[in-house]
Amino acid sequence: MQRISPLLLSIIVIFLLISLPAFNLEPEDITIERDSVILKGKFYKASGDDNKPVVILLQGSPGNTYDVLGLGRSLSRSGINAMTFNYSGSHQSTGTFSFPNCQADIGATFRFLHRPDVIGKFRIDTTAIILAGYSFGGGMATAYAIKHNEINVVISIAGVDWGIFFDKYRIDPEMKRRLDASIDNSIAAGIFRFEPGYQPKDIGSGQRVLDPSFYTARNADSLAEKDLLMICGLNDANVTMEEYILPLYNALQDVKARNVQLSPFEDDHTFSLSREKISQTICDWVKRRHEE
Repeated sequence: MQRISPLLLSIIVIFLLISLPAFNLEPEDITIERDSVILKGKFYKASGDDNKPVVILLQGSPGNTYDVLGLGRSLSRSGINAMTFNYSGSHQSTGTFSFPNCQADIGATFRFLHRPDVIGKFRIDTTAIILAGYSFGGGMATAYAIKHNEINVVISIAGVDWGIFFDKYRIDPEMKRRLDASIDNSIAAGIFRFEPGYQPKDIGSGQRVLDPSFYTARNADSLAEKDLLMICGLNDANVTMEEYILPLYNALQDVKARNVQLSPFEDDHTFSLSREKISQTICDWVKRRHEE
């Protein structure tokens, strides 16, 4: 059998690599405008010339400037667009941080995705925009969906029910101490720039009233007609199933919600052991919704 020379083998490998479909693993920087506020984010574009669904990945707290649990990168590899951004008043985004501003940021993101130039550039199927969030972002996603009928598909990954959260914050001194210290550290590091009067201690003390939409389980009837994927960690000490996940899930069952899936994983709040499985669960969910 004739041996292939190293030079010829190298040429063949280079030719095969060039022949493969181009696929950029690196996200593209994006800028979203909300009035005078500039939100900085990343867009993970899926390969292909046809329009694709897009998953908005809402950051946890304090979040980061590149991805959410590695889902942006993994979903785009699976043929689904994904994007994330930093809330106003956090990281590289301008403005100030507050619950109302976070909700307004989500609205600005939907308007961004409906711009003709953005649709063409990133190949977006505007009929398949999925709102997803992790931890802090999961609570923000469900609260937004409660007040916005145009949101049909929601994914909450260890999402916080803020009503339950602040009920506990008010009566648990250790929880309050830890959270307040974490917020102070994030402010000192320049990660958060809060709207005056909107820190957790302001809400917890009653100086700032929490909007009723943030009481997720109480508003299950407003989510009944939506498709909702709930992902949680069985070993999550921060957002436990008993305190935060099951109250909403059970409330959705009581109102006979149309399509709810609860997917627990043997993992903690970081989901470091199950990110690949979570990505596949989300991918299957999104594609099933897209095909219907």
